[in-house]
Amino acid sequence: TDIEQAIRTAASTITTYSAGYDITERGWHPDVPVRRFHAEIGYSAPDRMRLVIRDLTTYPSRGWPVNDVELVADGRSWWMKEPLGCPPATIPGCVGADRTIERSVVNRVPFDGSTPVPTDLVLPLESIANSDVLTVLGYDSVAGRRAVHVAMPYRQGQRLVSSLELGGMWREFHPADRVDVWLEAENYFPLRFSI
Repeated sequence: TDIEQAIRTAASTITTYSAGYDITERGWHPDVPVRRFHAEIGYSAPDRMRLVIRDLTTYPSRGWPVNDVELVADGRSWWMKEPLGCPPATIPGCVGADRTIERSVVNRVPFDGSTPVPTDLVLPLESIANSDVLTVLGYDSVAGRRAVHVAMPYRQGQRLVSSLELGGMWREFHPADRVDVWLEAENYFPLRFSI
């Protein structure tokens, strides 16, 4: 309850946020056991965000889609660039695997729900502050910061996880998979999470 209240309080006071995440993904495709990415996030309240994800994976050959994603939202407009989707079973060799698609919305109503802005990366308001199944596991240190370690099922933490998976191709998770999240102990920003 204390964590939920602290996140709600922090959400009402945050004005800007900038962070980077290193992402390691396992289990996406049998021929690519591990993929690596780097994400940069910039946020300005109430509804401006830029998310850039760069795929750093070395693929075994040509024909594999590079999972670079960009998303920009500025309140009245929204834009995303992502790779053309291919089912994992068709890769490599999926027609158009090297192409990207762009989507945009202008005259957008802020917080409209149909053009997502991954704000749970800034503060996990939807995932954690609204959780009825949150388990506090203790305190750890992450990136030199004191962190509260919490766990929940994926169905509850999906909003946080999917914040990095809005575009592109990612592995799927089961609703009962466990999500561990380490929150910065003072401001409750997510420092790390794993599924």
